[in-house]
Amino acid sequence: MIDARHYSVRETLRNGLEVCIRSTRPDDTDLLIEAFRKLDPESVYLRFFGPKKEFSAAELKNFREADFDTRVILICTVQQDGQEIAIATGTYVRTGDAVAEVAFLVEEDYHRLRIARRLLTHL
Repeated sequence: MIDARHYSVRETLRNGLEVCIRSTRPDDTDLLIEAFRKLDPESVYLRFFGPKKEFSAAELKNFREADFDTRVILICTVQQDGQEIAIATGTYVRTGDAVAEVAFLVEEDYHRLRIARRLLTHL
């Protein structure tokens, strides 16, 4: 059985960029906040169904406390100048037997590289 809390794979995108797709950790909050700040308002609007300037305390708590059973969050990162940078997230929340809501957010510079498709496969 896969240990979802410690899931991590490396993949190469079709443009040759190597990414890491892994489960989130409670200490990833800063990565998430930094990635959110870089997003176009339109991307934020489409993902959250309205304008949004920052994450609420409840949203950050949900992010930190993913149980990897009913709520799974994967993050896609790249290495830039020796730092891990978040470029995408994929989430599912089980809402019933064999039913889940899925959501993706990919930073605009990385669109059209099939990152959301890869995240879905790993979710």
